[in-house]
Amino acid sequence: MKQNILNYSKQEVANHFVENNIEKGFRAAQIFSWLYDRGITSFDMMHNVPIILRKYLIENFDITIPICRKESISTDGTIKWQLSTEENDPKLDIETVYIPEMERNTLCISSQVGCPIRCTFCHTGTQKFAKNLTAGEIIGQLLFAYKRLQVLRTEAGNISNVVFMGMGEPLLNYNNVVKAIKTITTAKIFNITSKKITVSTSGVVPQIKALGNDTKVKLAISLHAVKDEIRNHLVPLNKKYPIPVLLEACEEYHQITKEKITFEYVMLKDINDSDDDAYTMIKAVQNVNCKINLIPFNRWEGSRYCSSTNEQILRFQQILKNAGYATTVRKNRGQDIMAACGQLKSNCNTI
Repeated sequence: MKQNILNYSKQEVANHFVENNIEKGFRAAQIFSWLYDRGITSFDMMHNVPIILRKYLIENFDITIPICRKESISTDGTIKWQLSTEENDPKLDIETVYIPEMERNTLCISSQVGCPIRCTFCHTGTQKFAKNLTAGEIIGQLLFAYKRLQVLRTEAGNISNVVFMGMGEPLLNYNNVVKAIKTITTAKIFNITSKKITVSTSGVVPQIKALGNDTKVKLAISLHAVKDEIRNHLVPLNKKYPIPVLLEACEEYHQITKEKITFEYVMLKDINDSDDDAYTMIKAVQNVNCKINLIPFNRWEGSRYCSSTNEQILRFQQILKNAGYATTVRKNRGQDIMAACGQLKSNCNTI
């Protein structure tokens, strides 16, 4: 069975060549240059690779770029793609979102099919967890978007930022996510450094410090509540890693990377949006070098939550700003195509 070469690091391919007496290890660098410096996704077009090695690659490897089953374009320019995974089974599709803005163009990518965390306000949480994405399936989302955006050049620009905020919990697919990040940050066609990548986690504490040591990417925490009794309900993982433990891990991450932590906070009417919640947050995060991103709740069919009023969101924001915290309110992008924060879900496996 052919293997997707995108699943392998350059060193792994070099080792494979040498250990199996196929070629010298430096050939791996040539292949990866074609893939990630020039964006060539056909072994036949790698002209400085010997013909016999190209034949071997064709017989044993694929360059698997996701198939787009559906493209949805929002009135605000946001684009959502429903993409295949390596099994090419529609029940294992994922969603990837491109968000163009004046100052940046962000690609929101998935790390799992479905999500095992099952946050109660998140649409992805209603989809049964099916699998971790391979490194190649993660990288493939960028390669697909890179090529598709070339076609849409007059309407969209290059990808400048990548956020692991799509389907799934990235730190529960740690090895593949880190392998993908290392490939992405060395690929000339993307020109994306670790400072342009943000990994968002619901709070898988044991992997937070490791992520800082292994990648130096920016970290976002899906906080959403500052009282354990509320967060236990909104983010069930909190029962295993309560808020004080999570915040301690955030302090360690900052010490390693020197990057500010972003706390993401979905605003839910009468759940977590009171003045008391704002003041409790100020006290809770006082030892963390951080900024706060308030997210108006984006509705989806079957949800029992409502977004806080604009007035209360702005009031909440002002309380935090008065205490010295940089606090932004996230723009609602792609709501009309179910591409906004918390709305992603491929059409399968509802719990």
